[in-house]
Amino acid sequence: MFVERERVVAAALAPIHDPSASSALQSKTALALLDAVEPVERASLEVSMPLDEEGVNQLGLAELRALTQRMGIGRTNAGDTPPA
Repeated sequence: MFVERERVVAAALAPIHDPSASSALQSKTALALLDAVEPVERASLEVSMPLDEEGVNQLGLAELRALTQRMGIGRTNAGDTPPA
């Protein structure tokens, strides 16, 4: 079993170590190997927020900040002119 794993790894690494292989092929192979052993992890989150005045009035500070970020409202420093 170990011999089979070694053969598979050697075959996967061959294009990277092949001096006659183009640098594009070597890079593509290296990136494919990295993707195979360290796949990108993704997560998503969906949050519902109240749309009515009463519901917004009951939001906490963290929820209000999240709402302003979702709406594209940024913070302004003292003296800054808010966007029109």
